[in-house]
Amino acid sequence: MRSLSNGRAMARYFFDFDNGVSSPDATGVELANLGEAQLEASRVAGRALLAASRGLRAAQAWSITARDDRGLILFMLKLWVEDAPSTGGLQAP
Repeated sequence: MRSLSNGRAMARYFFDFDNGVSSPDATGVELANLGEAQLEASRVAGRALLAASRGLRAAQAWSITARDDRGLILFMLKLWVEDAPSTGGLQAP
């Protein structure tokens, strides 16, 4: 665990991804606080959405679970893909 310039230790946060297949984060990342962990979870979600943008399907659920080094769940980000009624359930090419 590294220390910040003010002497406080940085905590390790883990971001487990699930898009129907569970992908636990075994490495984690050291961050200064919970706010930084929330920003990192948003970045993880953005990268995952960008990577899968052509493969999104209706009724698809994704989640990112943030936990600390003791395994305590701190928060979850959830994404649900749903077609709008105006599309008639059509998929993009």
